[in-house]
Amino acid sequence: SRLAPARSSANAPSRGENNPPRMESQMTTTPKTNEAALAAFMAGKAEIDTLLARITAASDDHFGTNPERVTWADAGSLGFVTERLKEITAFLGV
Repeated sequence: SRLAPARSSANAPSRGENNPPRMESQMTTTPKTNEAALAAFMAGKAEIDTLLARITAASDDHFGTNPERVTWADAGSLGFVTERLKEITAFLGV
């Protein structure tokens, strides 16, 4: 086999000043990472809220279509949008 032999603790590098344990560095970066993730999440949520408001306003206006002049193309476009929204709600579990 071409696998390298397993290191014993005698062969392991020492944990001096230049080689601190990994756990310490991970613990010090976690809060910053969580803060950045929260900021990104809240920005994404705000964008979704804006998009939902725009969709609601467009729906209130029949998506810019005159109800007396609806064509099959209009119905098909609305069907396409409906399918995408169903995918989104299924993804979100709502």
